[in-house]
Amino acid sequence: MKKSLQIITAVALAFSAMETKAQLATGSIAPNFTFTDMNGNSQDLYTYLNAGKTVYVDVSATWCGPCWSYHTSGNLENLYNQYGPPGTNELMVLFIEGDGATGNDCMNGVTSTCSNTQGNWVSGTPYPMCNPASAQINPFNSNYAIAYFPTIYMICPNRTITEVGQVTTAQLYAAKTSCPAAASQANDPALLSYTGTKTTCSAATISVVLQNNGTSALTACTITAMDGANQVAQINWSGNLATYATQNVTVGTATLIATTNLNISITSADNNAANNTLTQTITFKSPSSLPVAEGFESSTSFPSTWDQSNANGDAVEWTVSASVGGFGNSSNSAYLEIYNSPSGNIDDLNTTIYNFQFSTTPITLTFDVAYAQYQTENDKLDVRASTNCGTSWTTKYTKSGTTLSTAPATTSPFVPTATQWRTETVDLSSLAGQGSVLLQFRVTSAYGNNLYIDNINLTNPNAGINTIDLSSYVSVFPNPSNGNVFVNINGANVGNVNVKIINVMGEVIAESNDNTAKNMKFDLSNQSNGMYFVEVSSANGKMVQKVLLNK
Repeated sequence: MKKSLQIITAVALAFSAMETKAQLATGSIAPNFTFTDMNGNSQDLYTYLNAGKTVYVDVSATWCGPCWSYHTSGNLENLYNQYGPPGTNELMVLFIEGDGATGNDCMNGVTSTCSNTQGNWVSGTPYPMCNPASAQINPFNSNYAIAYFPTIYMICPNRTITEVGQVTTAQLYAAKTSCPAAASQANDPALLSYTGTKTTCSAATISVVLQNNGTSALTACTITAMDGANQVAQINWSGNLATYATQNVTVGTATLIATTNLNISITSADNNAANNTLTQTITFKSPSSLPVAEGFESSTSFPSTWDQSNANGDAVEWTVSASVGGFGNSSNSAYLEIYNSPSGNIDDLNTTIYNFQFSTTPITLTFDVAYAQYQTENDKLDVRASTNCGTSWTTKYTKSGTTLSTAPATTSPFVPTATQWRTETVDLSSLAGQGSVLLQFRVTSAYGNNLYIDNINLTNPNAGINTIDLSSYVSVFPNPSNGNVFVNINGANVGNVNVKIINVMGEVIAESNDNTAKNMKFDLSNQSNGMYFVEVSSANGKMVQKVLLNK
């Protein structure tokens, strides 16, 4: 019988040095917790944070060897004695036993009644030791995304969290310098992180985490998003945030036609400008032309225009395997480790955007797949397509369990041989004529075994079209412009063209459909200064170039 997830997790916890899964992301807001320590004292996280202290939390298990090694290294003990209550009193250290089944005898190293302990964890430890019952520690482990022991977190007074790991006393204390200053000004709104769209093929929702880092309630502020000198979104936010409270705020929606570097800042009156600004690159997925052949051979990472998502909200798991390729003909492939993926986990691998606009003939997707069950599990692979940048999807292919399998079931982590692959063919004819097609490989885990994909191909739907790079044949000048913008097209094989001038809101302010013109003039003298986009498209390709208007 397959070992249970609980046992697998325990092994992963014990050998944390080999674990790569992420815990809570740096900058996340730490939820409050209150535990009673082994001396009967209440240990409340936010009470310490409200007092301006940085809190270090060691989440360990008495049976965990690496946990014991770090505990007995003295690094946390020295940190507490030098900078905690016995010393400068600027921080607190807390030990939290992460296994709810652990009794106090295990904490005290009483081996006559506990065989599952590394030693006496309590003796000589100066900082509070907490051993919560399962009803308390299980929600804590979930809230703090504890994936392995030991996990060493540092929590700043403003509630932001960083996993500092098993480092020296000096390194632990040095990490504290990254904490924002404790609230001291009355009016101090702060931007903690960007939470909006990071990759798009059309509109981008711009949103941020706003925090009140002031001593008075925050009731209003203005947040502005800029693309260079251009304002693309703004909100006059109002609400009521207590000190250190947070809220996700949507600044606005911007229509993009090129990759954009945003500067998002608080632009209203503020007593502390040091925490007012975030920068974020929003990657624009410009449609790629067919044919497509992706074998993952050029890098150990996915193409830069591909991305991942996870319907469960946890860490994405798709990677590029550098040890196995389709039918043994290469060394790389896309790989998903289902073997240790809990049942119900959903992991998506999203391609770039493809242009099917000029296709009137059938479009075929082919790819190689390798998969084995553990025993009888129904891990599932779907291929889905979206014509609206991922807002909605249609399923074009689905297989699971024995239908998906290309090899016999195995109780070892599956690594395919050269003969344990199959080529799949998916008809995408219904998408012909679409100018923006996003494909997705979605795996739903049933806690079975591993899956590999390689040699993804999209056939050229119209052999009569020779896709070219229009940027080689189009010049846009002057740039910057003081009013007039000239577009010169030089090349007979460019074909009939359409030229648009688009503002940062995505509005077309000028357009030429004169298919015979090769030299065009656009008068922007009545437009506001800022960034504009020149979009040139034909049946053979498309290009976009930024132009700065500075009258």
